[in-house]
Amino acid sequence: MKKITITAKDGKDYEITGTPVEKPTPRWRTEKDGIYWSMFGDGGVRRSTETGDDIDNSRYATGNYFKTGEEAKAYKEYLLALQKLKDAIAEVNGDWKPDWESDENAKKGYEIYWNFISEIWKISSAVYSPALQVFPHIKSKELAEQIIKDYEKELNIVRDYLFQ
Repeated sequence: MKKITITAKDGKDYEITGTPVEKPTPRWRTEKDGIYWSMFGDGGVRRSTETGDDIDNSRYATGNYFKTGEEAKAYKEYLLALQKLKDAIAEVNGDWKPDWESDENAKKGYEIYWNFISEIWKISSAVYSPALQVFPHIKSKELAEQIIKDYEKELNIVRDYLFQ
């Protein structure tokens, strides 16, 4: 953990403690005539030979380009789980959409998130504004609880893939 002090616009100092973010490393790409793995349109995971053509470039650009078959299979499982969750949430929400103009938090819906401290899925009301998040907002706390109960396996697959 690292402790730093920042000065706000009002001149007050605040101490923040956290773990510094590691510098990202460049994504792996094999050399010409090397082997990589990807998910194909039929859902199969197969290896390919890098030729530098449009198909190789497209797979790399979209993140569907892996060093091992296991990595490609994990990506496929992540995509399937995420879509299953999005479909389930869309079904329970029906035509409902969050009302970000409302002062009532309940009209903004509820969000599911993983609490790393208590290591459980939690629900909070969407109190501020739309935020970048993985799962859509859900119209009621009860429906969010049901999603966690019915789709815990899929939630865990998505969590494990994103936070590996």
